[in-house]
Amino acid sequence: AEAGIGYLLDPAHAGRGYATHIARALLDLAFGDLGVHRVTAGCFADNTASWRIMEKLGMRREQHGVRDSWHAELGWVDGLGYAILAED
Repeated sequence: AEAGIGYLLDPAHAGRGYATHIARALLDLAFGDLGVHRVTAGCFADNTASWRIMEKLGMRREQHGVRDSWHAELGWVDGLGYAILAED
């Protein structure tokens, strides 16, 4: 089984480790309680904070899509896809 995770944080609370804590808890839930084999996540390519969190948690970048993601204010932008396996 595969699961996808996502997180959204008010910019007023950025830089305090909350998103990392949330993402780690979601991975623990997916691999522990739910017993999934693989977890995926994605973000806009210019969202450095988000992809750094995913990499910090051991997720690997598997995809860089050119203008494949719709951003409400910017239009079509590049997107990144990440994944991690239970055994990682």
